[in-house]
Amino acid sequence: MFDAVPEHDGRLVKLLGYANPFAHSGPLLRPVCQASSLDPAQAGLYRHIFAPSGHSLDALDLPARLLRDTSPIPHPDNREGYNGDHHLAYWLTGLRSYLQVSDIVSRHGVEAGQMLDFGGSTGRVFRHFAHQTDAWQVWSCDFKMTSVQWNLAHLPTSITCFQSNWGRYFTVEEIIPQFCGRQVAVVLRKP
Repeated sequence: MFDAVPEHDGRLVKLLGYANPFAHSGPLLRPVCQASSLDPAQAGLYRHIFAPSGHSLDALDLPARLLRDTSPIPHPDNREGYNGDHHLAYWLTGLRSYLQVSDIVSRHGVEAGQMLDFGGSTGRVFRHFAHQTDAWQVWSCDFKMTSVQWNLAHLPTSITCFQSNWGRYFTVEEIIPQFCGRQVAVVLRKP
C-alpha cells in the first residue's frame, strides 16, 4: 500500500499510518521533560489556544496546574506529532480539552465518575483528568500498542490503559455496561 506513495511526501505516509494499526509507529522514545518543568511564563505565546474555549489563560493558575501534573511529556514521535517540539502547547491543548469536557459534563450534573478517552494516544487529554482532580477514575484506550506501552511505562498506575480493537466500532450499549452503570464522560475523537 505504501509503495505507491512518493518517497518525498512523508506527510501522506504518516496520515495513512494513523488509520493503519499495523503501520510502524516507532519505538518508545524517552520523554522530553516533566510537565512540572514546563515554563508557565511562556504560556502567553499560546494564548490563541484558549481563545475559543471560553477560559481565560490568566485565570487558570498554570504554575499550580503544572505542579500537579507529575507525568512526563512524551516525545513528539510518540504523541503522533501533536504540536511538534512545542511541548507547552501540547500540554495546554490537552488542558483546554479537559476544561471543555469538564464544562460540558458539569452542565449535565456530572462532576465525578469514570472517564474513558477513546483513542487517547499518549495522554494529551486524559492526563489532565488524572492530575488536575481526583474526581475521576481515568481510562484510556488506543489501537496503537506503542501508545499503550508508553502510557503503562510513564503514566500513573491509577490510569487504566488498554489496546482497543481497531477493526470495528464499539456501540454505546457495549461501552456503558463495562462501567457498571456509573456516570461516565466518554471522550470520542475522530482518528
